[in-house]
Amino acid sequence: MSSTSDSKGATDVFASIKLHQRMQGSDRTHSTHAPPRRFAWVAGSLFVAFGPAFAPTLLGKVFACAQAAMVFLLAELHFVALRRPRLAA
Repeated sequence: MSSTSDSKGATDVFASIKLHQRMQGSDRTHSTHAPPRRFAWVAGSLFVAFGPAFAPTLLGKVFACAQAAMVFLLAELHFVALRRPRLAA
């Protein structure tokens, strides 16, 4: 398969998911649970990196911290987006 057909397939999947959400009358209630879970993931990643239960290498600590930083950024962006007023479609 070529990369063009792969990206077309991915676009079809995302379009069908969006259509399904519109048909279900999806609202923000599903999205409000995501930021707390992401913040919990950040706490868990930092616990794995620096907690007493695990002993990762320096590379493992760097990876866990980088992952925690990116997940924190996504959670913060999601939280800010939820606070913005919804625009009329």
